[in-house]
Amino acid sequence: MTTATNGTKVIAGFHQTVLTTSDICRLLHVSTRTAGKLGDSGALPCWRLGMQRRWTRETVLAFAHQHGIPLPPEEVRRTQTQVLLCGLPAALWGAVAVPEGGTLGCVETLLELGLALQPAAGRVVVVLDADEFGHSVTAQACRLLRTRLPACGIVVLATLGEPLSWLDEGASVAIGQPVTAAVLVAEIAGLLEAEVRA
Repeated sequence: MTTATNGTKVIAGFHQTVLTTSDICRLLHVSTRTAGKLGDSGALPCWRLGMQRRWTRETVLAFAHQHGIPLPPEEVRRTQTQVLLCGLPAALWGAVAVPEGGTLGCVETLLELGLALQPAAGRVVVVLDADEFGHSVTAQACRLLRTRLPACGIVVLATLGEPLSWLDEGASVAIGQPVTAAVLVAEIAGLLEAEVRA
């Protein structure tokens, strides 16, 4: 486990929140018995700590989404933010903060990026380092993200090409390298704020 300078805990690229049976009952509007049956049957995968069951927030959100179960408004706000930094130097990780309950993922490869994307996440911002992956791979990643998550914000950091060319590839924002933490944080915050208003 790595702890970024701002206190965000990063585990294997991203962190998960663990939920208890009472959390499941509250979020899914089910009884304790039903929560146990869902977990034991594998319909809502869980693990046991002694006699108690535990679920990941991501699993529960995906389950709720798949079954059309409305989440309480405070939970929707709390879980709809995901920021993924892909290929960025560790020095920039600590500068980025997400709203309470959101997730910050720091991954090194585009494959890890695909695995870290949460299906139930609402507001998503992905930061790609084009100098790390090259122009064609980064452009392909932008197009793929636009296909899978049309509303996500994509920030491309690059010294390669003109900034406007990245906008043509699907990026929301293009920032010239070397980037400062303050500029990166401001761009991410701007994209998250724009998505809240939309």
